Amino acid sequence: MRKSLMFHAVLLLGLSAGISLGQIAGQWEAQLTFGPGVSYHDLVIQEKEDGSLAATWNGGALENVKFANNKLTFTRRVEFGDREMYSDFTGTLANGKITGILAADQWDMDVTATPARPMCPALGTWTIGFYVMDRDIEAQVTISEKDGKLVGKWEEGMGDHTLSAIKFDQGKLTFTRSSSFNDFAFDTDYEGTISGQTITGKLVGEMGEWEANGQRVGGDFIGEWTLETDSQWGPATRRLVVLPDLSVRYQLFDGLNPLKDAKIAGNKLTAVLEMGWGDQVFEMPFEATLTEGVLKGVIRSEQGDTNFTGKKVKAKATAKSDVSSAIGTWEYTREGRDGTPRTTTLKIKADMTGTYGFRQMETPLSELKVEDKQASFKVAFMQGDREFALEFEGAVAGDTLTGTLTSPRGPRDVVFSRVN
Repeated sequence: MRKSLMFHAVLLLGLSAGISLGQIAGQWEAQLTFGPGVSYHDLVIQEKEDGSLAATWNGGALENVKFANNKLTFTRRVEFGDREMYSDFTGTLANGKITGILAADQWDMDVTATPARPMCPALGTWTIGFYVMDRDIEAQVTISEKDGKLVGKWEEGMGDHTLSAIKFDQGKLTFTRSSSFNDFAFDTDYEGTISGQTITGKLVGEMGEWEANGQRVGGDFIGEWTLETDSQWGPATRRLVVLPDLSVRYQLFDGLNPLKDAKIAGNKLTAVLEMGWGDQVFEMPFEATLTEGVLKGVIRSEQGDTNFTGKKVKAKATAKSDVSSAIGTWEYTREGRDGTPRTTTLKIKADMTGTYGFRQMETPLSELKVEDKQASFKVAFMQGDREFALEFEGAVAGDTLTGTLTSPRGPRDVVFSRVN
C-alpha cells in the first residue's frame, strides 16, 4: 500500500507540473539530419518504478533523461577508444512526434523521432501469376504507402489497370482491380494471404474466379544482415537492413543511412552510398551478390574499395514482435448511463508496463502480457473506500485490440483503437 501511495504521489506531482510520461515512454525511430544526408537510430524511453525516466540510444544508455511540459532533454556519451564525446538533446513532443536538436561542441543536428512500428508486410513489389482463357499471365503488383494509406500499381503488359480500396488486415491483402482493354472494362476483387515472401490468393469477378499466387520481388534480400568488412582502414562489422519495400539502409558510425537508387535484379543488389559534410558530397557505388545465403560485395570510393561478406540475422521471436505491435496508446469509447460518451485510455509501454485511464484517473496495469497476438492485464483502483478490479483478455490485430473486459458487474466486449 505504501508503494502504491508513493507511485500516485509521484504521478500527481508530475501531472501538476505538466508531465505526461505515458506520452513519451516507448520505442521511437529517430532520424538525424546532417548536411545532405540522414541517418536512422533506435531511441527507447522507459518509465522507472520511481516515476523517473531511463532511455537508450541504439542500445547505449543515455544520461540526465528528463521530460516536463512536453520538453525532452538528455545527454548522450559516446566513447572513441580512450576519448569521450558528449552531445545534448533538447526537443519537444507535439502531434505524436519529437523534434529537436542534438548539439555537441562543434556541430548540431536536427532530430525528428516518430513511434517505431513495423513496416506493413504488404509493401513492396509482387510477381503474381494466374491462368485465364488458355493464357498464363504474370503481373507486377507494387504496394506502397502515401499519407498513411496504401496505394498500388498493377502492370500486366496488356490493358490499363488501376487499384482501389487497398487494405491489409490480419495477414490478408485485398483490393479492387479496374481493368480496360480497348472498349471493354470490368472489375475484379483480389484477396491474398501473405506469409513471409509468398502471397496466395484469388481474383474474383463477373467472368469467373482465378487462383492468383506469387512471390515478393527481392524477398531473399529482405531482413537484417551482419556484414564483415575489410578495407585499408582494417576490418569492421556493419549492419545492412533491407526493408519490405526494398529500401536499403547501411550502417555508418552507429546510425543506419539510406542507400540511394537501390535496385534488386535476380541475385544482385546495386545502390549508391552517399556521404557528405557541409557542401561536400561523396557518392560511392554499392554492389552485392547473394549466393546460397551469403551476401558478398564491395563499396567503391576514391580512397579505395571496401569488400564485405554478410549473413542474415535470424528473425526475432514472434512474441517480441507481438509485444512491439502492442506498444502505444489505445482508446475505447462507450455511452454512459447519462447518454454521454465515456472514453477509456489504455497505454502500453516498451518495458511492458502501462496504465488504464478513465474519469481523469490513471491506474497502473498489473500482470500485463502480450504473446502470440494475445494480450491480457489486470487493473485495480479505489472508488471511495471500495476497491474495484478489472481483467482484460483479447488479441492485437493491427491497430485494433479486441477482447473481453470483466468487472464485478460481469464481462463485456470491448474494442480498443490505436491512437498513437
